[in-house]
Amino acid sequence: MKFSPGLGVILGTATVALVQWQAVSAPTSVQVNEIAKQITVMIGGLDGEGSGVIINRQGNTYTVLTAYHVVEKPGGRDLTAPDGQQYRAESSQRLGKLDLALIKFSSSRNYPVAQVADSSAVKPGARVYSAGFPVPSGSNVQERRYFFIPAQMSERGTGESDLLLTGQPRKGVSGGPILNAWGFVIGIYGQQESSRYAKGVRGIPIEKIPNLESIAAVVPWANPTLLATLTGHSDLVESVAISPDGRTLASGSWDNTIKLWNLQTQREIATLTGHSSYVSYVAISPDGRTLASGSWDNTIKLWNLQIQREIATLMGYLDSNLPVAFSPDGRTLAIGNGSMIKLWNLQTQQQIATLTGYSSSVLSLAISPDSRTLVSGSLDDPIKLWNLQTQQQIANLTGHSTSYVPSVAISPDGRTLASVSYDNTIKLWNLQTQQQIATLTGHSDSVNSVAFSPDGRTLASGSRDKTIKLWNLQTQQEFATLTGNSEAVNSVAFSPDGRTLASGSTDKTIKLWQDR
Repeated sequence: MKFSPGLGVILGTATVALVQWQAVSAPTSVQVNEIAKQITVMIGGLDGEGSGVIINRQGNTYTVLTAYHVVEKPGGRDLTAPDGQQYRAESSQRLGKLDLALIKFSSSRNYPVAQVADSSAVKPGARVYSAGFPVPSGSNVQERRYFFIPAQMSERGTGESDLLLTGQPRKGVSGGPILNAWGFVIGIYGQQESSRYAKGVRGIPIEKIPNLESIAAVVPWANPTLLATLTGHSDLVESVAISPDGRTLASGSWDNTIKLWNLQTQREIATLTGHSSYVSYVAISPDGRTLASGSWDNTIKLWNLQIQREIATLMGYLDSNLPVAFSPDGRTLAIGNGSMIKLWNLQTQQQIATLTGYSSSVLSLAISPDSRTLVSGSLDDPIKLWNLQTQQQIANLTGHSTSYVPSVAISPDGRTLASVSYDNTIKLWNLQTQQQIATLTGHSDSVNSVAFSPDGRTLASGSRDKTIKLWNLQTQQEFATLTGNSEAVNSVAFSPDGRTLASGSTDKTIKLWQDR
């Protein structure tokens, strides 16, 4: 089970080394309030029943998590969504013996879904929030209104409702979300606690829900850990790539070699030699059989990964920067060649097109999941989008304050482009509209590499500031900084299952990070 950022806890029985990472500043209470307001629903009417939180959407069916005592009476109940729209929930499903239940409603409207996080690292004294729709106490009040309630975690218990919050219990808020400082739901508002030892509000931790990941958006990469540091290269590691089966890691280095590593054992499998200068780019084909490498010796080499032998050398290139990218359908290899991009048919090993339009060297390439769109970044030109079927340019994207774009990546759903630059930023773009969505800031030096996780929810960026940053793409917020490299991080790559992140550095090492 994977939980959210800033929580230094590891679930499971494996013994691992905790990574030296830093949580960035949490959102303001105003920002958390805005998150809570968009996911909290009212259950019942003026006389009340309770509140709830939207935790899932399948098509037009939304799932709301609430307290069981709010919905335990037979029959349907009215539900008011965050935008004031009213719906009817006809039945409820209790979760085991917990005071928790699920209700569902149908709507074609677009409502945000909560992200949930492990509560166990939220210690007494930590800032938390609750949200809901209290039942009004005044006789003249004609409606229940949304309330956002700052609080503190006062203690942890050992029973079902082991979150104790400071504050005065409010009728009608039962079933509403309890959020941590990041705006992630860590529990459900329960019933009043009034014992000789403590007074306040009890909450049920979210992680007590059985099969939580099947019903809620659990935040990935909550607890990144350093799995291993791979050594063996005698010069900086410029590029890393992971095979589609997740078993093999390839690393390209300025020691003129490519090394292959077994990701399960973290041991070197082979060293591929043949380049006479720095290896700056490596990429693995979608079928996992072929490795392409670009070198400062002005050649592209193709390697058979099964027999670990060179099978072809593509010569006649004009530049030492030779980025390579395989199309996901396995038919095309794109190669940056100075101010041009060459397209090769991998079946015939024949060049099929040359794309022109740059005045400077092409530094980075990425191809969309449907193999229809190529994105390229360069030394001193706008980011360009190309139609691979017509081999025509579609658009120029401008926005970075410096045009040096050493890495571009496309999200698994093909909708979002990430680009990095020597302006220390990552920019997100809508590939359909070609409009900029967001600028992610936080690195203190140039950003060298960017990669999407396979589920499209996390972005990793490697920088000259010696760090890797992890970004939540739903909130567009940084949530962790991975440190440990003594020099620049040049390349990052996720494994196909999204559980391992590989990084290559100027300090001559490859680090493997794992989501625990």
